[in-house]
Amino acid sequence: MVRLGMVAPLDHPLSSEILQGIQQEVGSALCWSVVAGQPWQTAPGLSAVLGESLDLLILLDGAFHPTEYAALAAQYPTLTIGPHSHFRDNHVQLDAVAASELATRHLLEMGHQHIAFVGSCQHGLLALHQKGFLDAIGKTAAPLLLAGDGSEKSGHDAVLDLLARQIPFTALITSNARMASGARLALYRRGLQVPHDVSLLALEDTSSTPCMIPPLTTVHFPGEQLGQHIACALLLNQIQPPLPHVLLPALLLRESTTSPRTS
Repeated sequence: MVRLGMVAPLDHPLSSEILQGIQQEVGSALCWSVVAGQPWQTAPGLSAVLGESLDLLILLDGAFHPTEYAALAAQYPTLTIGPHSHFRDNHVQLDAVAASELATRHLLEMGHQHIAFVGSCQHGLLALHQKGFLDAIGKTAAPLLLAGDGSEKSGHDAVLDLLARQIPFTALITSNARMASGARLALYRRGLQVPHDVSLLALEDTSSTPCMIPPLTTVHFPGEQLGQHIACALLLNQIQPPLPHVLLPALLLRESTTSPRTS
């Protein structure tokens, strides 16, 4: 029996994919416990929920305070997953800079020159996403940077702010799917169509993004594949390689992005 614990933010899209990948490899021999973590939770509180003995504790960035990491790592074999690289041992880094670069280059290659980016201040992603966006933009286009709190409302309000200031943009990137949903609503309320008037892309893929109208183009991290790697490492009794040190994103093309109108 493989005993697995995971501490993940409530809205983290990778948690279910990682567990699914592990389940595929381990099957009925998997016994797992998932805790919806919050940054204010302490190591003793998490330990009380998780129990005394685990083969592996997976910590997704944003679900715990970094100061609690040492206490958890001292009690359990621990693997951290997230965009930050401040964990020295047993860490899989989600390359958030590469995700933003990938999305921006996709829009540039489609011919967009006026691209707005609405970043989320959640989980320390804003600086990473902005870096990837600006690195990709370079001197080829005029960057438009806005910051939100990750909610639908912040995506909605950012679009209304751009439109109220009459700042031209033909494409919009958001840090997550919820902000994209709010942005889509604001565009609809102002009579603008996606992607005919504005292309829309999110740096997060969730179960709902293929069902948006139109289906949302996203950047996706292969959580299921990572789960399969973790399962193989567990079965081999090692949390070193074959685990990847950096997980690279992939672009999922759907119907919310297209070339800008010529007139």
